[in-house]
Amino acid sequence: MLANGFDPTIGIIHVEGNEKLPFLYDLIEKYRYLAFRSVFEILNKNMISEEDFENNILSFDGRKVISSYFNEKLKENINYKNKKYTVEKAIELDLRDIKKMILDE
Repeated sequence: MLANGFDPTIGIIHVEGNEKLPFLYDLIEKYRYLAFRSVFEILNKNMISEEDFENNILSFDGRKVISSYFNEKLKENINYKNKKYTVEKAIELDLRDIKKMILDE
């Protein structure tokens, strides 16, 4: 985000703060469904189990499963503006569009 000229500590929807990255949270709202879908798919595929929890907290190994799965989701193709892009590329293109909107107006 910094490379694109955005200050991640200034948000629109989320509260500003130096220790948080509200702009990042604002931006990711559009893609939050991917995280939810990934967790549901992981649970439905029994990729994690009760043994992956320690005191009701997901273990390191359980978090690795979710993180790896989600990273693979980011590499999948989606339709974005009538073309196929990876989710990562679509997010990058969204950032460019936001930057252009801000600078052009």
